[in-house]
Amino acid sequence: MQRTFAMLVLIASAATTARAQSWHSEFGIQSGYSRIKAAGTNAPDHIDLFGVPGFNLPGVLPGGASLFAILPWKNKIAFETSVSALQGNALGILGDATFFNLGVRGDYAITPKVYAAAGGAVNWVETGGQHETQLGLVAAAGYRFGFVRGLRGRVEASARFYGKSNLLSPVDVYALEFGVSKQLGAGARTSAPARASTRAWQPMLGVQGGYTRSHSVGGGADLTAVSVPGLGGAVTVLGTPAGPPILFAILPIGRKIAVEPGLDISRIQTSGTTSFGGNTSARLDYAVSGGWYAAAGGNLVYIKTTGSSSETVTGMNLAWGYRFPFSSGLGGRFEIDYTMMRKNDNLFLPPTNTLGLQFGATMPLR
Repeated sequence: MQRTFAMLVLIASAATTARAQSWHSEFGIQSGYSRIKAAGTNAPDHIDLFGVPGFNLPGVLPGGASLFAILPWKNKIAFETSVSALQGNALGILGDATFFNLGVRGDYAITPKVYAAAGGAVNWVETGGQHETQLGLVAAAGYRFGFVRGLRGRVEASARFYGKSNLLSPVDVYALEFGVSKQLGAGARTSAPARASTRAWQPMLGVQGGYTRSHSVGGGADLTAVSVPGLGGAVTVLGTPAGPPILFAILPIGRKIAVEPGLDISRIQTSGTTSFGGNTSARLDYAVSGGWYAAAGGNLVYIKTTGSSSETVTGMNLAWGYRFPFSSGLGGRFEIDYTMMRKNDNLFLPPTNTLGLQFGATMPLR
C-alpha cells in the first residue's frame, strides 16, 4: 500500500511539473502578412507586405522579423528575441546601406496553448553617411500547437508602434504571422531513427543566410550583401537579382542522396500596385564523406507586377558544403554556392552569376 501511494505521488508530481513547464528553449522561423501605416494620418497610404519567410527592411519596410528565439524564465513567462539584418548595396537604389532590427519581449502563457506578449523593438538604419535609431513598442497574442514531426507551430497577431526620429517618420505595423519552431536543449530529440541509421541524410527543414555577390555578365556594378536571414527573392521585387532561396528542406531518396527544394516568396502592395516575386530552386545533394557534400540543380524566379505580364528567369546552381551539429535539437551547415541565371530582356536583367557563402540552421523532422 505504501509503495502504491509513493508511486501515485511521483506520478502526480511529474504531471504537475509538466503542466507548470509552459515554455521551452526554442528556435523558430516565421512568415506572414504585415500592414505598415503612417501614424496619425487618415490617407490610404498603407503598404501591405507578405513574405515566406517574413519580409522586413527595418526603417523602410518594417515588417516582422523572420527569426525568433524563446528563452524560458519562469513557469509561465519567457523572453523572446527576434532579429533581422542587411548590409550592402544589393538594393541598388539605396546604395550602400545597413539595416538592423531587434525585438525583445516577454511572453506570458495564459493557458498551455494561448499566450500574450509585450515588449520593445529597435530599428537601426545607416545610408548615405547618415544613421538613425527608431524605437518602438510591441504587443502580441497567439496560439501554440503541435505541428509536424517534432516541430511546433504558432499563429500570432501583433502590433508594433514605432516613434518619430530625425530621419524616420512614425509608423504602425499590424501583422498576422505563422511560426514554426524547434525545441532546443535536453528535451530535444537528437538521435536518428533506427531505420535511417545507415543513411547520410535525414528529413530536415532549414533556413539560411550570409554573404552574396552578384555579377552582371557584360558589365555593371557588382551587388553585395550580408543578410540574416538571406535576401532570397525579396530584392527581386525591388529590381535586383535574387540570391539563394532562404528556406530549404532535405528529403532523403537514398543512402547518400537527398532532394533539396528551396523557396522564398515576397509580395508588396501599395497605392493599387502589386509586385510579387517567387524564388525557387531544386537540387540533388550528394554526401561525399563525413559532413562534406556536393550539390547541383536548377533555379526559377517568377515575377509579376500590376500592369505587366508575368516573367520568369531560369538558371542553375552548384554548391559544396559541410554539415555539423550546431545545438541540441538543431544542425548547422556552411556552404559555398554559385548560381547562374539567364538574362531576361523584358525585365532588363542581363545574365547574372551570384557567389554565396551561406550558413544554414536545420531542424530535424522527427
